[in-house]
Amino acid sequence: MPYFWKRKSFITFILLPFTFIYYFFYRLHIFFKKPKKLSIPVISIGNATIGGAGKTPTTLWLARHLIHQGRMPHILSRGYKGRYKGCYQVQTGDTAYKTGDEPLILSKIAPTWICKNRFRAGLHALTHAADCVLLDDGHQNRHIQKDICILVIDGGFGFGNQCLLPSGPLRQPLKDVFKKTDIIIIIDPEKNIPLPASIPVFIAETKAEKIDTSCFFVAFSGIARPEKFFTLLKKESIPIIATKSYADHHFFSEKELLNLEKLPATDYPHLGS
Repeated sequence: MPYFWKRKSFITFILLPFTFIYYFFYRLHIFFKKPKKLSIPVISIGNATIGGAGKTPTTLWLARHLIHQGRMPHILSRGYKGRYKGCYQVQTGDTAYKTGDEPLILSKIAPTWICKNRFRAGLHALTHAADCVLLDDGHQNRHIQKDICILVIDGGFGFGNQCLLPSGPLRQPLKDVFKKTDIIIIIDPEKNIPLPASIPVFIAETKAEKIDTSCFFVAFSGIARPEKFFTLLKKESIPIIATKSYADHHFFSEKELLNLEKLPATDYPHLGS
């Protein structure tokens, strides 16, 4: 994630002409794309910015909760970075190259469909006994009408410099974000984030599973904000001798994994001592 997305800088203003172009096409998309209504409840879990905020873990939690309540949720994903085209239900044995990494995780909890057109995916879910659908990363999706919109916010990043792409991390103006938000979930809040008083806000905390702290570990991460992962490990007093960051949704090669064994011992280079 570019450093200038965290706070306004000279680069922010240099990129403003491209931001105006982005905003123009965003408005065109809003004008021409009219969402369609599905006959079962649609719950969207999304965020306002580029990068991970905790959408997929929230979707997993919600799917488990609905199943516990006796519901039959199906999950709709666009299959980011997956190579499959069209609508497809994720199967056991599929790879991240085919479906994207997130659908593989989601499919372990509930039936999961990948499709760029979420309404088409929703129709497929209907024919397979779904009584509600969850949209993973659905806040900006215009194919399908939503009944409940949950906005997930990374509490350590918030909305960054609050500028639209590419000057900042926002995928749409904040007034548009809040206009269609019913519930806000802030994950691991670290700073004050200005939010409308009219929208209910819930706080969630990330916790690491119990691990053998008598061993030493190399921590590596291919998520949007690796430092969030490393901070969690440090908070849980997990002994890490080295860390390595990769791009968001990185596909790891065997050579890269083997090279992790050769990393020199450091003391959390992303965080300081």
